[in-house]
Amino acid sequence: RAVMVLLFYPFLARMGFGTNWKDATVIVWGGLRGAVGLALALCVDAQFGGKTGTLFLFHVGGIAMLTLVVNAPTCKPLLNRLGMTRRSWAEDDMVDHLRTRQAAKTYQNYTHYVNSDRRFSQLHHKLMHEWVSALGEY
Repeated sequence: RAVMVLLFYPFLARMGFGTNWKDATVIVWGGLRGAVGLALALCVDAQFGGKTGTLFLFHVGGIAMLTLVVNAPTCKPLLNRLGMTRRSWAEDDMVDHLRTRQAAKTYQNYTHYVNSDRRFSQLHHKLMHEWVSALGEY
């Protein structure tokens, strides 16, 4: 994988949204977990059979298992170390804006139903504000 990513990196960096060295590192480390390799190994085993096909399938299956046992659990620490899990200021602003809008809409609906539906006349408002976190802001 590393050779292929390194070979095609100039193209990957200029296509679409582009790829930087951090993305390339994750591509190399993450991979496909052996699904394509296992499918090809099954084809080789079916085509050639015997000891060669079985041995080929055994080795490819072992490599696929190693990517699941070693690479998969270490992907999150790698992403954290590369700083790829942190949100940008734009994402933070967007989440704050959406949270504020959702809280306002929740409060608007809450007051509408409390004031217009007699079934809510005995509602314990303090408890509702505790249970529905969006109402706590109002």
